[in-house]
Amino acid sequence: MTVTSRNSGYRTVTSNTTFTYTNPYGRMVEGRNTVFNISQPRNTQGTQDDGTLATKHVSKILNGTLKAYGWITFTKPVGTQRPSPPSLKTDLDMGSSYLHFFRHDNKTYCNGFPIKSYMTGPIFLGCFSKLAVWSQDKVDEFVYNSVDSVPEVLAAMTNNLKFNYILNGRWETSLLKVSLISRKEVAIQLYEGCWMPMKQTAFRSLFNAGAGRNNKYSTMSPEELYYNCTGEHLTNVQIKYMYAYLDQNTSTKLVTKRSLELLDGLPEMFPTRVKKFDFSDDDNGYRYNTVMFVKGNQLDWIVSGSVNYEKVRTGRQNVTSQVVIDIRNFNLQITIPSDDEIGSINTYTIKSWSKMMSHCVAMKNNPNWRFDLVPKQNFYGMSTLNLRRNTGAIYYCKESNQAFVSLSGICIDQSNIDVSIGDQFASRVMAFLNDTASFDRVSTMRSYRTMKPAYRVDFDALSELQIPSFD
Repeated sequence: MTVTSRNSGYRTVTSNTTFTYTNPYGRMVEGRNTVFNISQPRNTQGTQDDGTLATKHVSKILNGTLKAYGWITFTKPVGTQRPSPPSLKTDLDMGSSYLHFFRHDNKTYCNGFPIKSYMTGPIFLGCFSKLAVWSQDKVDEFVYNSVDSVPEVLAAMTNNLKFNYILNGRWETSLLKVSLISRKEVAIQLYEGCWMPMKQTAFRSLFNAGAGRNNKYSTMSPEELYYNCTGEHLTNVQIKYMYAYLDQNTSTKLVTKRSLELLDGLPEMFPTRVKKFDFSDDDNGYRYNTVMFVKGNQLDWIVSGSVNYEKVRTGRQNVTSQVVIDIRNFNLQITIPSDDEIGSINTYTIKSWSKMMSHCVAMKNNPNWRFDLVPKQNFYGMSTLNLRRNTGAIYYCKESNQAFVSLSGICIDQSNIDVSIGDQFASRVMAFLNDTASFDRVSTMRSYRTMKPAYRVDFDALSELQIPSFD
């Protein structure tokens, strides 16, 4: 390992070591009893997740890597174009700053500054996303100020500070921004343009109060917190502005807003494989108001749900997931009864939506006639569909003259019970995009593994979506 001196620390040359961090899905239970403050909202998850579990997880990964290889360096691509193949040297030449961890004599260093081993994760999470925009001096200043900082400070800088307070007679939790001032102090944004300083030792208690632990900050109002930090009182105008700001930054509203932004961004991320359609209440009195078509590797899927951009809605299964089959995989069977109860059965091949509807013009004037869609191939989940009774299972696109039949719903549960509806959409869309792999992971999808319809949805021609009505 080549070592060169710089200032008071050490720098090492960079390597091609790559590192991928994946946020753990499961929540970890800390090895101590959970203490609830009855005056605060209870933690319904049953775990004492104080916001530092992710940093502990990353610290474990980084320390294991350092123990095995001795050092590791991080950079970020500058600009929108990523170099191919990824290279640390290319990132540095383009102006990226770097974050360098190494071990020497059983001691851990970051950018030349000695740090505690448990601080590798907090420093990484607090600084990695800024490497493309921060100068190297700014990165070094951050690492220097983090040397003696408590992990809770860096965790709050990454995930914001949870602050519990009473608003309109009920408990709310807002997320406050935190900035590191020095090795001993932090700044907390109480509202836009108002930052209050706080000692890191006191901040740890405030952080723990937000995680549900009982201390003097557990029932402290925002006004009292400001006075406790600054020794000054807020004016009535400032108090009104502060509560309006806190109300707009409650954790549930921020999570819902972010998830709905993700919902709208999915078609932009996968323009040829994901389509989103919205229905008004007038057009869709009994259905969901949002439907997303997903083109999987093997099958086509739809995810539907009721999305309200003005109201917070969370749960475990607020959306419906279904396989969607092109109507050309069915035949139209018309049964005409007669007085002798034998009648006649006529079968037609469906080539397009308009061709099928040309055979259904007699549906209104002949209520005793039976109109069925009969699958050409027998796959799991596909059965004869009566058009009069199952109009809710059909969608069509008038412009491209194609139609689709949605099969029975698939039960896919979230691991948590308070997931925003936008995240529920996103998780299912991502699972359906790679449905061939999801067949092995999701038991309720496994039965569709053998389904291989002859006709797939033409996503390039899918520009609009309508709901038919059969008389």
